[in-house]
Amino acid sequence: MLFAPAAVLAFAFALFTVGSSPTLSVAALPKGAPRCIISKAAITAKHGNPTQTLGFAITAPATYTPGSAAALPIQLTGLPAFTSGGILAYVNTTTRAAAAAESHVGAFMATTKIRAQTASACQAANVSNESPTSTITHSAPLANTAVQTLWWTPPAANVGTVQVNVVVATGTVGKPWMILQSVMVAAA
Repeated sequence: MLFAPAAVLAFAFALFTVGSSPTLSVAALPKGAPRCIISKAAITAKHGNPTQTLGFAITAPATYTPGSAAALPIQLTGLPAFTSGGILAYVNTTTRAAAAAESHVGAFMATTKIRAQTASACQAANVSNESPTSTITHSAPLANTAVQTLWWTPPAANVGTVQVNVVVATGTVGKPWMILQSVMVAAA
C-alpha cells in the first residue's frame, strides 16, 4: 500500500465500461479512464446522458486523521453486478483559487486491477497529485458486486474538509452511468 505524504482534498471515483454506443451507455477503455477529473460534460459528449436514478451511493467515514497511516474505507453501495467496469478515483480539497491547479491528495491502495492514473492525463487537466496513487483508475475491466471498497490513506497535513466524488458506469454497451452524490469528510 502506498501512503500519501501530505494533505487531503476531494475523492472522485469513476466507473467505466467497454463498448461504443452513443446512447446512455459508457464505453470505458479496458485499461483505464482517459481523464484525471470527472467531467459530466466530457463524459456525456462521448457516452450520452447519465441516468441519475440508479440508487448508487458513497459511504465514507465522517472524519479523517491527518498524518494517519491507517487506510480508510470508501465504499460504493447499491451497485449492480457487472463484468466489464472500471474506475477513476481521487480526493481533493473543497476550496482552491480559480486559476490554481487542482490538487489530488492522500493515496489509494493499488490492487491487481487498480493502478495510478498516468501523470500525463493529470498534467493535461492541470491536476497536481501528491502521491502516484492520489488519482487511480482501472488497469483491466473490473467485475463488481453490490459493494465496492477502495482504501484511501489520508494526507499528512490537515487540509480541512474534503469531498468524495464518484462516477459509475455499470457495464457493457447500453448500460447506464451516473455521477454519485458527493460525500464530505472532515478533518478530525
